[in-house]
Amino acid sequence: MENKDIYEFTGTGLTVSEKNLAKKRFSDYILVYPHLNKLSLLQLLEELVFLEAISTRYKNKIAKISKNKQVKESGVVPANLMRELGDNTKQILELKEKLGLFESKDKIDAFTDVENLKRKSEIYRKEHPLSFKTTCPFCSKIYFLKRKTENYEPHVSPFFENKILVNRPLFRLYHEGKITKQEIAEAHGTSEDYIDWVEEEILKIKKSK
Repeated sequence: MENKDIYEFTGTGLTVSEKNLAKKRFSDYILVYPHLNKLSLLQLLEELVFLEAISTRYKNKIAKISKNKQVKESGVVPANLMRELGDNTKQILELKEKLGLFESKDKIDAFTDVENLKRKSEIYRKEHPLSFKTTCPFCSKIYFLKRKTENYEPHVSPFFENKILVNRPLFRLYHEGKITKQEIAEAHGTSEDYIDWVEEEILKIKKSK
């Protein structure tokens, strides 16, 4: 399991609404930048979305203050508030640089992209097992393929009876002496013992009916 699958975003210091938005932004960053899969990077990423939430808080405060009559007349926002917003923005840019968010996605290590795709495929297989399920026609055991089977068009083979491989035209040729037991076994892809077993257990039952 990847660190990002078990990492729990806390959003400490944020209001409930801020935390919800920050958590979504946190997930969006991970989706767009799959290289953010180390614990240290995830911790930095949480700091980043925290600062971004605080930046929005500052901007909302500035918008509220700007409605004040005196501020409207002067057109000047309190210097301390602008300074704090500027410092916050500087920290955001520094964290983005550390996290490699200014790099083009195309420049992210190709190996990381492939590994991320493999992880997503593995998760999909676990969440949609029936899409990969199939049954062995010989032993009836259920197994799972790495490719989806749901869109495959089923084809009923005329050479299986109750999941037992029985090619009756070949057995007819065998009974007529036109092919040997070894040849019919090779055609079935089985041993000669299997041919004897089909003769005794399957064809005998069919004849009795």
